[in-house]
Amino acid sequence: MKSIKLLSLAAVLAISVNAQTITLNGENITPRDIVLISNGAMVDISKDALNKVNKAHDVLLNAAKDGQKIYGLTVGVGLNKDKKFVDAKGNLDAEVIKASTEFNIGLIHAHCGGVGEDMDIKTARAVLATRLNNLLHAGAGIQSEVVKLYKEFLNQDIIPVMPSSGSMGEADITILGHVGLAMLGEGYVYYKS
Repeated sequence: MKSIKLLSLAAVLAISVNAQTITLNGENITPRDIVLISNGAMVDISKDALNKVNKAHDVLLNAAKDGQKIYGLTVGVGLNKDKKFVDAKGNLDAEVIKASTEFNIGLIHAHCGGVGEDMDIKTARAVLATRLNNLLHAGAGIQSEVVKLYKEFLNQDIIPVMPSSGSMGEADITILGHVGLAMLGEGYVYYKS
């Protein structure tokens, strides 16, 4: 009888964690929030944070239209940071957007790396939650569709398979490239695991 009660208590606790929603805003995340999300809590994005993301994206596009050098958008990355890949002076027409899209997809493929066993699902969820909250700070100028996709990956329990070793921090593309692959419909994911 005790094991049934313990099992029932564990089930109730699991349901209460999964039923909980953590609202991310790019500012006030706590280690407890990350743990809750890594254990299956749902995420939401504050309207203010989403507005900041949209404004930052508009600023980025306007800067590109003005001909400013933008790392990974109008110029290359790494050793190619001074090479113009896209002439974004004037309007961002379909040809320029297509070239930039192809370049960035190639960039994900080229940098998708890492070694070791795949990280466990809870750690991968924590990585997604942390990255989503960082993107909501709105310094990257990312499209709101990308942050919404992070949210949906977490809430729909679609967790990209990521290697356990690579560089994290400012040079996190070797691991987060696998998130990009999943968002492109490539790579591997855990689904409702």
